[in-house]
Amino acid sequence: MKIQINFLILFVLFNTLVSNFLFGIEKEKTSDMVYSDDVSTFKSLLKSLNKNADNKLFALHFQSMLDVIEAKGKLTRSDTVLIQATLPVFASSVSGSASLWSSYLNRGRQLTIAWVSQTDGEVSFFRLRLPRNWNPDKSYPLYIELHGLWNVADNPIEFMTYAYRNEPSWSYEFEDGYQLLPWGRGNLWYQGISETDIWEGIEKIENLVKIDQSRKYLTGHSMGGFGVWSIAAKSADVWAAIGIHAGALWYSSDFSADKIENLSKLPTYFVVGTSDGLYSINLQAYNLLRDAGNWNVKFVSFPGGHDYLIENVENMYMWLKMFKNENYTGFLDSKERCKNSVLICPNPVWSVASIHINLKKSGYAQLYLYDNYGKKVATLINKNLNMGETVISWSRGNLQSGIYTYSLEIGQDKITGKLVLYK
Repeated sequence: MKIQINFLILFVLFNTLVSNFLFGIEKEKTSDMVYSDDVSTFKSLLKSLNKNADNKLFALHFQSMLDVIEAKGKLTRSDTVLIQATLPVFASSVSGSASLWSSYLNRGRQLTIAWVSQTDGEVSFFRLRLPRNWNPDKSYPLYIELHGLWNVADNPIEFMTYAYRNEPSWSYEFEDGYQLLPWGRGNLWYQGISETDIWEGIEKIENLVKIDQSRKYLTGHSMGGFGVWSIAAKSADVWAAIGIHAGALWYSSDFSADKIENLSKLPTYFVVGTSDGLYSINLQAYNLLRDAGNWNVKFVSFPGGHDYLIENVENMYMWLKMFKNENYTGFLDSKERCKNSVLICPNPVWSVASIHINLKKSGYAQLYLYDNYGKKVATLINKNLNMGETVISWSRGNLQSGIYTYSLEIGQDKITGKLVLYK
């Protein structure tokens, strides 16, 4: 049996290398040459594991993996290669088998938890590591870790299977609580539906397990660091502390007085490499919080560039866990504070995008696009809109590729963000 498994693993690795070379996983090119037998085998295995799972959380994990695969619709050759590479890890005889509950209890493997979004009806999900020595009757802290700009996140199947295609992780970071790693709809900078995913993910986990409401933490690297800054500024009283790991705060350099004030009492940890191009903007954010009277703010640097080092994550974790939020606000109350919202999807935009604007009350809306020099280059919306969601189709026309800033103005309310156009 062991010889057969080793042969299967070698075969899958060889096939993956060949497929990557010929087709390129990152380019996600569709193909009719999909190995349906491998997909069918994996789906059948997941159905069997779901049926025979010892507890509801384990059963939900296998069903969630099925839901993510089904939601993708027509699979690409790359999807199939990813599934092929994942299959061997589910063999019950391999070390850290993804079929065994013990592999999740010892934190070597991550669960997948999916749901259908109430916002747009699409399937989304997060990966989840359990607390060490997990007791389902006990309340634990919640650590949310937002990923950076990452090609792996462009494909939900690749993001879901990523941890299985690598060795089990034995790091001790976040081990005293639930570690939640949201997909966040890929690389949408945790704006619009991507931010909504975070809140819906919290709602999902709180319906499944017991969370210590005074100990919720939000962390992220690079793009995820920007997401932390953006989300926490609107919901500071939800979190016990936040961690920004080389935050790409340039995406929306909103260091407005109200945001700084909102974050002035929230314990905040910065860590960034001295050779990282993001060093100065993270230091600027740190100094602004410090000047605003936030004495529970820490800035850590290390020799290096835009690196994601486990040692830095573990040190951040040890600092964050010292803080509790005795005056917490539930996430639903915080979410309701966001009066108006705008989502441009997809973003980056190739040719045409859908603009989703949600208003708490009817009003005159103006949505403008500016280039890097602050020059207005397009008017996307300029009219009265009704309360609720309005969806408008927009074509980029002759606008050149690059990074633009959009600004939505409704009365005194102003929302800004980045829009990326590419060829």
